[in-house]
Amino acid sequence: MSLACRWLSLSEVNKEVTSQVRVTVIPFYMGSRAHQLQQFYWWRYCVRVENLRPDEPVTLRERHWRIFSLNGTLETVRGRGVVGVKSHAYYQVLMDTRDIPYVRAQAESVTFLGAQENNRALYTIPGLDYVSHEDVLPYQSLERSPIRHELFDKFLSHEPKQNPPFVSRETLRNWQQKNHPWLSLSEVNKEVTSQVRVTVIPFYMGSRAHQLQQFYWWRYCVRVENLRPDEPVTLRERHWRIFSLNGTLETVRGRGVVGVEPRLSREAPAFQYSSHVSLQAPSGHMWGSFKMERGDGSTFECRIPPFNLESNEDDDSKHTQ
Repeated sequence: MSLACRWLSLSEVNKEVTSQVRVTVIPFYMGSRAHQLQQFYWWRYCVRVENLRPDEPVTLRERHWRIFSLNGTLETVRGRGVVGVKSHAYYQVLMDTRDIPYVRAQAESVTFLGAQENNRALYTIPGLDYVSHEDVLPYQSLERSPIRHELFDKFLSHEPKQNPPFVSRETLRNWQQKNHPWLSLSEVNKEVTSQVRVTVIPFYMGSRAHQLQQFYWWRYCVRVENLRPDEPVTLRERHWRIFSLNGTLETVRGRGVVGVEPRLSREAPAFQYSSHVSLQAPSGHMWGSFKMERGDGSTFECRIPPFNLESNEDDDSKHTQ
């Protein structure tokens, strides 16, 4: 067994259901370290909490862990919620076509599979992105169509007496209702390593059957920001680990991202891109790291925050037990 397999191997999946809330726990061994003449053994564990009756919402308020060691110790840990979860305000926005040449990112587009099983088309909505509230710079415009986008006039009507002077059309409301599963923002994941912040937002695209197997697809948007732009860094390598609830764990390595090795400096402190992943199970999760290089040639691993791949499939029987 290789060294990498020891840390990545999946030994067990543990599930329990209480009052239609299912908790799944998957442990991974990380290794051991000696400290002050004592040996310490480390594990990482992934926890998934699912409401099997989503029409009856529930909120996780507290956690209570009991940790037993074979040396005879029993530790109790209590606290509010889990992993400091907090909400983020994000907006669905149309990108002005005049700005695209100056945006240091892919020309964002939302992609999803058709709703019909026999329809293999991949639908694309160009120039649609999601923006954090903290990145919004408000301004006022007297133009009837301040944003140049093919969907702007179809979605919004100009009403000078309103504030703001634009209201949604019935077309927009119908479009959002029809495409809600592919457009909804379920989670935003952020992590900072050595003043480099990585944000990941996943979106479910749909599923398709191929050669008697069902494949589930997701799009994920990644934003890498240098919070100290006076100290430039370059993204040299990516390392992804992709876990599927059918028990498979895949490792992906490569140079840069989407064919480039972006340099994050004062002139261009951020880079954003989108990619896709498929699983043979309706859910799973991803995590990983980027290898960043400083100006002096030294490198460090920048963590990519773990994020869930949720299909929102109604047929729960497809889950691997």
